[in-house]
Formats: sequence, C-alpha cells, structure tokens
Amino acid sequence: MGNLWNNSYSQNQELNPTFNGTKSGGNSREVTSLISASPRKEIVFIDSTVEDYQSLVAGVKPETEVIILDPLQNGVVQIAQVLANRTDISSVHIVSHGSEGNLQLGSTLLNSDNLEAYTSFWEQWTGALTADADILLYGCDVAAGQVGEAFVQQLSQLTGAVFAASTNRTGSEAKGGDWELEFTTGNIKADLAFGQLVREAYGAVLPINRVSVASDGTQGNGSSDYASISGDGRYVAFQSTASSLVSGDTNNTSDIFVYDRETNTTSRVSIASNGTQGNDYSYDPFISADGRYVAFESQASTLVSGDTSGSVDIFVYDRETNTTSRVSVASGGTYKGGNSYDPSLSGDGRYVAFYSNASSLVNGDTNGQSDIFVHDRETNTTSRVSIASDGTQGNNYCYEPIISADGRYVAFASFATNLVSGDTNGASDVFVHDRETNTTRRISVASDGTQGNNYSRSPSISADGRYVAFYSSASNLVSGDTNGASDIFVYDQQTNATSRLSVASNGTQGNNYSLDPSISADGRYVAFYSLASNLVSGDTNGQRDIFIHDRQTGTTSRLSLSNDSTQGNTHSDSPSLSADGRYVAFHSDASTLVSGDTNGQKDIFVAANNSAPVLDNTGNPTLTTINQGDANNTGTLVSALIASGANGDPITDSDAGAVEGIAVTAVNNTNGTWQYSIDDGNTWNNFVVSATNATVLTDTASDRIRFVPGTKYSGTVTNGITFQAWDATDGLASGTTGVNASISDGATPFSFAAETASITVNPPPTLRIIGTNVIEGDSNTPNAVFTVRLSAASTQSVTVNYATVTGSATAGSDYTATSGQLMFAPGETTATISVPILNDSLSEALESFSVNLSNPTNTTIATPTGTAMLTDFLVTSVSTTLSPGIENLSLEGDSAISGIGNYSGNLMIGNAANNFLRGKVGNDTLIGGAGNDTLVGNYNNDTLFGGTGNDLLKGGKGADIFVFASPSEGMDTIADFNVAEDTIHVYSDSFGSDLVTGAVITTQQFWLGASAADTSDRFIYNQSTGGLFFDVDGKGGAAQIQVAQLSTGLAMTNNDLFVV
Repeated sequence: MGNLWNNSYSQNQELNPTFNGTKSGGNSREVTSLISASPRKEIVFIDSTVEDYQSLVAGVKPETEVIILDPLQNGVVQIAQVLANRTDISSVHIVSHGSEGNLQLGSTLLNSDNLEAYTSFWEQWTGALTADADILLYGCDVAAGQVGEAFVQQLSQLTGAVFAASTNRTGSEAKGGDWELEFTTGNIKADLAFGQLVREAYGAVLPINRVSVASDGTQGNGSSDYASISGDGRYVAFQSTASSLVSGDTNNTSDIFVYDRETNTTSRVSIASNGTQGNDYSYDPFISADGRYVAFESQASTLVSGDTSGSVDIFVYDRETNTTSRVSVASGGTYKGGNSYDPSLSGDGRYVAFYSNASSLVNGDTNGQSDIFVHDRETNTTSRVSIASDGTQGNNYCYEPIISADGRYVAFASFATNLVSGDTNGASDVFVHDRETNTTRRISVASDGTQGNNYSRSPSISADGRYVAFYSSASNLVSGDTNGASDIFVYDQQTNATSRLSVASNGTQGNNYSLDPSISADGRYVAFYSLASNLVSGDTNGQRDIFIHDRQTGTTSRLSLSNDSTQGNTHSDSPSLSADGRYVAFHSDASTLVSGDTNGQKDIFVAANNSAPVLDNTGNPTLTTINQGDANNTGTLVSALIASGANGDPITDSDAGAVEGIAVTAVNNTNGTWQYSIDDGNTWNNFVVSATNATVLTDTASDRIRFVPGTKYSGTVTNGITFQAWDATDGLASGTTGVNASISDGATPFSFAAETASITVNPPPTLRIIGTNVIEGDSNTPNAVFTVRLSAASTQSVTVNYATVTGSATAGSDYTATSGQLMFAPGETTATISVPILNDSLSEALESFSVNLSNPTNTTIATPTGTAMLTDFLVTSVSTTLSPGIENLSLEGDSAISGIGNYSGNLMIGNAANNFLRGKVGNDTLIGGAGNDTLVGNYNNDTLFGGTGNDLLKGGKGADIFVFASPSEGMDTIADFNVAEDTIHVYSDSFGSDLVTGAVITTQQFWLGASAADTSDRFIYNQSTGGLFFDVDGKGGAAQIQVAQLSTGLAMTNNDLFVV
C-alpha cells in the first residue's frame, strides 16, 4: 500500500473480530495459532508492517476472518499455511505495502521475477478457493503500468482466481489515495473487506536532494562524505575524491568542496590563495554559520607558502576573499610540525578549535598527548583548552573538539583522568572547557553526577554552550538503559540534567547503536545516525539511517528517505544539522534516495527537518462576496482567505519563521471557474488540481484567488475550494502547479487537515430612483435632483437610461424635459439626475413630473420611477423675504420670526411664536397661527387670519378679509377696518349653528351698542369703544366675548360679517 498505510485510522463501527485468542500478530506463534480457526467464506491477510494496522482490523466487516502476517517471515508461505486448512473461500483480501509490479508479503518482495519459485504454494492457495474466487490486493500501485498489470495477470493465471489491484495509491482520499482497485482480471463479485475507514495521518519527509554534484548537476565520480552545513542550510561543505565536481581537478586526491543550495553551484575550497590545488588529501571540513569560512585538515603542502613539515595541518579558506591560511600554528604564526585534525569554527569564523599532537603550539606542552587547541584568527593567538580548571594538562588522549557559536565553550572527548576530580571510569569522557572562566567540567555523567560506566564521545554543542549532545555506550547515564548499545544523550549545563534522545517518539529505546549527534543552535533538535530499526515505524531496511529528535515535542523522525519515502538501500551516516534545525546534511552509500543516483559512490545529501503546519479546519473560511456575472472581480487575497478561517488564524507551525501558504487540491467549477493570480490580479490562471496535482500559493500581497461565476448564477458555493496548509519548505515558488500534497503531516510541507472555503455570489444589485420636492421659482434650487442608488456596490460598471415623463407639471413651463444615461463605476452606489426647473410665475396647486429608468446593464431595476413635486411654498425657520417667483411662505420652528412677501399674490403662514407677516403688492393671504402675531396686508385685496393669540391685523389698501375661526382664539386688533371695502369672516361651526353659512349675518343677529338687546343678537359692535363682541345667546345668561378691537365710530352693519 505504499506509505499511505503508515497512518492512523478510526471507524464508526465497533467491531471485535475473533483471532483465536489473539488480536495482533507479529510472530510465528500467532500465525500458527490461527491455522486451526474455523473456515470462513472471506479472509483478510494484513501485513503488520502496515502502520496502525489495528485500526484496519477493527474496520473489517463482521464475520470476516483476519490473519496478521509476521513481517520477518515469508508472507507467501504464511498465507499458504493458513489456506491449507481452509476450503470454499470466496474472497481473499491482502493488505500490505506495494509498488509497481511488487507486493510486499512479510519478508518477501513478490514480483514477476520470483513468482515461479512459489508454484507449490500457489497450488495450496488454489485448493482453498472456490472456482470463482476473488483475490483483492490493496497495496499501492501494484497494478500500475505495464509491469504491474503483467504481474497481476500472472498471479491470476497461477492461482486461477480473479484479481483486483490498485493502479495508484490506496487509502485516504484526503491524502491522494482511494479505495478503488482499478485493475481487474475478470468480474469481481466481492465487496471491499473494510467498513468505513477514516483518513490517515501519514508522516512523510520532505524532498531530499543530493549536493555532491557539479554545478551542472553531474554526479560525482568519487566518494563524498563528512558534510558540514551552514547555519541557514544554504551552504554545504564536504570532502570528496571525485574529480568531476569542478573543472581542473587533476590532483587525484580528496578535496574540500562547498555546494551553494541557492545557486546550485559547487566550488573547491581546498586550494591555495592563488587557486593552486592541493597536492595531497584534504579532509574533515567545517563551515562557519554564515558560510564564509571553511576549516579543514590537509596533508597538502601547496596551500600556503612555507609548509614544509609534511604534517597534517588545519586550514581556513575565506570564500569572500578567496584566501587560505594555516591556523594550526603557535601564537604569532610559529610552526614546528605535528599533526592536527578535526577543526571546528565559531559562528563568525574567528575561533578555530582542533586537536593536535604537536607540542610546539603552546608553551609547557609536555604530556606527549593529543590536545585540544583554539586559535584566534583575529589576534593570531593559540591556546590549549584540554586542561583541568587549575591548568593541569591532560594525561591522555584528547580529540573531537567542537566550539560553541560564540567561541566561549569547547566540548571535546578525552581519555584523560586528571581533567576533573573523581574520573575513575577508565573510559573516554566528554568535557566542556569554559574559555571565559578557564574551568573544565565533565558532562558525560548522569543527572546525579554519576560517571558513565563506558565510553562517551563525539560531542556537539548548542550556540550558547548550554546543551551538549554526545553518544555513549554507558548504561548508567539514565534509568532504564538496557539496550546494551550506544545511545545519544544531551547534557544541560544549566540544570545538570542528562537525557537520552535515541528513542522512539513513544519513548521506546533503540534496539541497536546510535552515533554522531549534531545539535541545533537552540538545543531543540538533535540529529544522529542509528542502526536501530524501532525508532520509527516501517524501518525495515536493516541499514544505518539518519534520525532527528525534537526535544520540545519528544518526537523522532527518520530523514534518510527518498521523496516518495523509499528507504535507503544501504548506510547513511554523519549528520550535520543547520543552526536553525531545518536542514540535515549527511553522507550515504544509498542509491535509492534520489533518482539518477547511478555512480555507485557515497554521496552527500541534504534533507529538510520540518514540522508540518497544522490547519484548524473548524472554521468557515469565505472569499469576498461578488455579484452575479462579475467576470472581472479582483478576487480575495490568500492572506485574507486564511484569516477568514478558524479564530482568524487557523494555521500554526512549530517551526520558527515558517511561511504561511496553502496548497489547493480541489475546486468546484459547477457554477463557474476558479482561478488564481500571483501578480496581484494582473494575470489569472484556471485551477487544474487534485490531491496529487495541487497548486501552492503564499499569503503575500500578490497572491489572489477568485471565482468567476456563470453568467446567470447566484447563490453560495459551499465547498468552492479545498486546500491544505503549506509552509513552502519544499522550496517551491508560489504558483507552482503539479505538487503532490497527498503525502502530508509529519515532516512534510503540508498539513494533514484540509479545509473548504465558500463564496457567495449575490444577485445583481438593484437600482431605485428617489423622487424630490422643489420650490418653483427658488433661485437656490434651480434643479430637481433625483437620486439613483444601487442596493450594493458592484465590482463591474453599471449603466441605466433615464428620461423625464410629464405629469401635472408641464414640460417647457415648469421643467425642462431631460434624458440620458447614468454610469456607476465599480464600487459606486449613488448617482444623481438633475432636471432644470422653470418658473411660470403662477400661484398654482401642487404639480408633479417623473423620471423613468430603463435598459439597465449588470443590474436590475427595483424602483423604475421617481417623482418630483413642484410647490410654490417656501418653508423656513428664519425670517425671510420671499424671492421673486416664489408665491408662498410657511414659517416653521418656535422662534419669533417674520415673513415678508413679494410683488406676487402671497400665501404666508406663521408658526407658533409671535410672527410678523407682511404682504406687498398682490392679493395676499396671511395666516398667523399661534402666538400674538402682526399681519400686514399692504396693497390689494388681502386675507388676514390671525389664528390663536391676540393678533394685530392691518389689511392696508384694498378689499381685505379678516378671518376669525373661533370666539375663543383670542382678541385680535384690526387697525384699519374699512366698512366700505373690508369684511370679517367667521366660522359657523365655532360661532353657532344658527348662523347661515355662505351669507352675511342677519340684521337680527347684529346690534350696535354696548351689549345685546335681545336673544337673537350674536355680534355687537360698540361704536364708543370700537369693541366687537360675540354673544352666543344674546340677552340670555351667557356673557359676551370680545373677539376684535376695531376703530370707534364705524358705521358697521350686518353686511360687514360673512359666515363661512
């Protein structure tokens, strides 16, 4: 099944298959015990190397027999042994790893080359099967290609059964697999053996690449090993005997090379400052954190002038200045011979640690042993650090130095027993010398200080010197160390605690040795190589592999795997971990790690150490809402899409500085087309994706996704786009297509979880037109302005035609007929139409005309007609003189303001305060309203209505009318009542039902005097005082009420009062 099986499954059904007393396999006794099981019609064989096979077992259909194959025994034989005791089996299901034309059954890789060797066993298979039996092979890619098909056909011919097998990955759809067995040799009647299987969480590794190649990619024609990687993983230094990596390599010996993983170029650095190649071997490179300096050991005498000792020396090559210097010298540069080895550089390349048997590098070196030295390239001084805290020199061999990034601490291994007190174990130990305090301590001890009971060596130190990794064969450094093998340990100089790291993620100790640790700058990650087969699942190659342990999460991963997770077919060793813990360089004899590895040589590889991003898919991410038919929408930034997910930040990544991006694995084009852009929408490309053919995008300001809806589609696309989180650690550029995201989680760039995003396509926005009110003749408002509004902003241009339509108002007299087209630019929602208003100088009733909308584009019309109401009323809350052309005025508010008419016939209405209203020339109507108002008619025939309050009314010249609505409104003063021209109007409904509407009052209802003379009198004018009274019952019991004050001595009659 390939590595898709190395995952966790869950199931909705609760099953408990019978296994004759055992529920798991893995040894011959379990398989043997199953042979006596009662026969069943269907049987499932599951290879126990399929990770988390227990979940698959739990998902097998009821009443199906399950057999677990021992991975250490021949699977063909195991199956034959079981089937020898079965009859009438109608279907056999085999769950195991596979590849094109290959089926892994226990310890046997079955293919066309060895099928014939199992003839007798095929006969046992056939004897257990019905005549029309089916055999289903669930291994990944078993039937892929011509080779795979031929292999399955041969199996069918040998067994007489009808076979079904997969031509692609089998397993979770989310990981690029499926449960379809695409290739068959006949009619398959059996159903799949499993119930509902859940998605798996396969932990694969990132793409691995080979760096011991020439700049043009040519593989080396010699052995390459002992890599050293720069802090950021860009540069890899290594030694190689290959002569094909750079031109002019004719020295026929081992050289030091640096490969630039960014520019894919290889250069040789074991050369003199003038470019002369070394005349002897160069080994053991160490590159500085920034990649500028490379230290190495060399026997060559041509790298610097004056090198005549014939000894192995330590050199540093400056890749920036292209100069080579020898550093295994005494202070001041004195050199007297002796061999020096194993250089190590501080982060900036200033300090070089190495070990040497030379006795002339420092004064007082009389121990006759190899010692650890540090050369300061800035001060050109050399000091010995393999000494006790009191300065005593070591009494035995010291080797394998490593210096901290800041140059303060130097860790090393030594057999010396006098560097610290109590060193009585007689074995190599690991020590750390503090160059600042000049103290030395032993760190290959248990947390309680107990010395190791076996040797320890190969230290690696964190940047600040706090953590020191090393390997040891001691069994007493941590409790529970019973494997009898070398393990990897880390000592914390701050807490004095020792921990073992060469363990599986569940804490299981390794079942074989682990060596050569390399620790990250912060001490979180430790890489090492190991022959243990139980540190990770599926480790069946029986070879040394490269592993990395995350001290923060406690997980261990294997890195020496190919891009498709193929194991190395031989040993991988000597890892070098970048400072950030992201990349591991190592050498390997394996030819299966990268394609095209045909040189038969040891090569240098770089694998990425990565924690896959985690995607929280519990949210409801959405893209920016668009409108129907909007083929040119600007889409949604990938960053905005991500931010619309769970809690606004659905992607988490434990790797510092990790990139946030997505791998799009599916789109729903049912109602439109999904597209992406990596240049901020200038260019759009259609998605053509699947789990194994994803398109990757980052959360930059230029990466966008959009949906181009079908012309008439509106609604919500709930599963519009499916994506996984992507951290770009595979080195792919944004916009790269054809990416296989089906292998996810673990150390891959892809999250296990997938998310779907939706988009809403709104119906087209609707248009409505809003009418207006205009005062005809007002010079401040010469136009009727109609507002046209879109119900929502559109991402495309919207147009609509408009035209005026005559109503009670007359085109040419009241307004100017108008037509045209409105355009809304994308994003605009409001526009206006202006229609000129004309003044016909007539005092008219309310008039109207309309504007109609028609022929919209990219929208529909909700309200097609807007109406303009034309009025002669000016409504104001301030004192106002009517402009020429405006006939009417209405005061509003509660301030005592005035209104002055013009030369037209005006209607002016006061507010509730004390107003002053004055007409001019024209027949004016003045209505005071509430308050004590002053109304002046001036010229012509005016109508004055004081309203409530005690008002002053002055008609002026002309036949004026003074209106009284009620006897209780107050007492108004009529300053200039003229009995020859003026009239008083009274309301019948307030002054009494005995008054006849539409006529003057009768003579019986009018009386001149101080009070009523009889009961029929209603209005009494007192010529002496000028008072005009109303008496509801004449000479009855009710008191008379003065309604007006007129001039005295008027010759009033009943004809001066008119009932309305």
